Amino acid sequence: MTNSVLESPLNIARTVLNRMPENASFKDIAEELRIAEVFEEAFEDVTNGRLISQEQVKARLRERRIPNDPSNFKKIEDLCILAELEESSRQVEQGNFMTLEEFKKMERPWLSK
Repeated sequence: MTNSVLESPLNIARTVLNRMPENASFKDIAEELRIAEVFEEAFEDVTNGRLISQEQVKARLRERRIPNDPSNFKKIEDLCILAELEESSRQVEQGNFMTLEEFKKMERPWLSK
């Protein structure tokens, strides 16, 4: 199977283990398995439409502002999230973060070919 979210966790783990060097430590193996797990969860979220764009998040946060005072937020956490989104947008523009489209096209070496 190639780049499918239907790949079983056991098959992914076998592929990860088969690609590890003989002298890999338990820590190295656990780290590689965790990376595969996180990426597979993200791919599943993308495939199932459970992600929204940064612009949609920003719009939702702006809707939560205190009426008649658009500069104030109901919760300080909202302002922090908005600041993080702005920073991540800058990072994408600078080429430091990948876009969702780039993420979807990314090679997943732990999947069996």
